Amino acid sequence: MKRAQEAGVLAKGKVVFQQTFTEDRVKFGLNKYDLSKDSQAALDEFAGKVKGVNEQYFVEVQGHTDDTGSSRYNDELGQRRADAVRRYLSRQHQLPLNRMSTISYGDTLPAAPNTTRAGRQQNRRVVLVVLE
Repeated sequence: MKRAQEAGVLAKGKVVFQQTFTEDRVKFGLNKYDLSKDSQAALDEFAGKVKGVNEQYFVEVQGHTDDTGSSRYNDELGQRRADAVRRYLSRQHQLPLNRMSTISYGDTLPAAPNTTRAGRQQNRRVVLVVLE
């Protein structure tokens, strides 16, 4: 939660836009955090939108997982996935690291019930929030 608070300090707190990358756009293999070519293409589109924002911006990269692992493991996996996205946006698109923070919500904020395979896939996601 500390990083989310930092975002509020660095930015006005007004959400410019939010983009969710679910399993179908930014895919991670089981227990992996490497970005696929499809994932990179989706992030390339996102970077173009961010660069089009005329104001100062701050990006919060939120990592989410399904509930198939332990809470600690899911927190760590969510963090690794968020860090991979932040690193890619910085290295490939020169988005400044000091304008991006990462946070893992692990399995604590499911988008769908974890009782089905489809629900678990929806929960393995990265959410990017752009703040002004």
